Amino acid sequence: MFSGLTRTSCLTRPGPSVRSIHTTKSIHPTRPTQLRRFLQPFNSVKTMSHTFVRPSLGLGHDTLILRKLERRLMSSGFRPSSYDLNMKVVYGIIGINVGVWGYYMYVKAQATQGHIQGIMKFVPNFTLNEYEFFGQRRYWQAITACFTHFDPMHLAFNLISAYSFYSVLAHVPGIGPAKLITTTIGAGLSGSAFWLAQRKNQNGAGYDRNKRALGFSGCVMGLGAVASCIRPHTTMLLMGIVPCPLWAITLGYMAYDGYYLNSERTRTAHGGHLGGLLYGVAYYFLVLRRIPGLRGI
Repeated sequence: MFSGLTRTSCLTRPGPSVRSIHTTKSIHPTRPTQLRRFLQPFNSVKTMSHTFVRPSLGLGHDTLILRKLERRLMSSGFRPSSYDLNMKVVYGIIGINVGVWGYYMYVKAQATQGHIQGIMKFVPNFTLNEYEFFGQRRYWQAITACFTHFDPMHLAFNLISAYSFYSVLAHVPGIGPAKLITTTIGAGLSGSAFWLAQRKNQNGAGYDRNKRALGFSGCVMGLGAVASCIRPHTTMLLMGIVPCPLWAITLGYMAYDGYYLNSERTRTAHGGHLGGLLYGVAYYFLVLRRIPGLRGI
């Protein structure tokens, strides 16, 4: 959900920390200095992000496991879910992310020309802020922020990672479009909840109530956790180069986010990452593991 991270190396950049959002009265179209000052924070918003991964070509062991799993399901009366239908859902989710980013770029361009009404409505409705969520009851921020990105590299890395995990899950018999959507939305909401809880816990001296979170990383972490539970030994290419088992990547992210959870030196929404990851683990053990054939894979 939230990472303004342009990760060109493993886990190097943070996430949501934004200056206060001015009212429309605070910006005048004829004052370019004020306008630049208003737009600058949106280029460095605190978000949830991570290093992208993609599947390796060496999946022979996992292919045998999936075939065995499919035979189990078929003998139990279950039919494998349609890969094509699953991927249509995946492309739809990716399209939503790209569409929201495209709209942000549009309102940002309008703002540079002095028409700031669009961006003034966009930011409070599509990014997560503790004060607005609780004080102004903008509860929809918990889900809309998950599909919002300001930085194109942040968007690209999140979607590459998401596509990798979706590709793993879409092949698994017993996992259909409904479960893919439930995993995605549930992980995003859990990530938002954990980030808000972390913000509440940090409320003290020097507290900045204007920090915001956004990005698809909470959802990605949930997808990665489910994929790791089902196919832990699948080889992924970290940063598209380094081969690594899926379980090791997931544990690495968990350790990294846990270590920097309350650090003042990071702008990444680590609470959102952990919230999405924990949801994925819980969803696997409480829901997916009950599907005949998935247990013990």
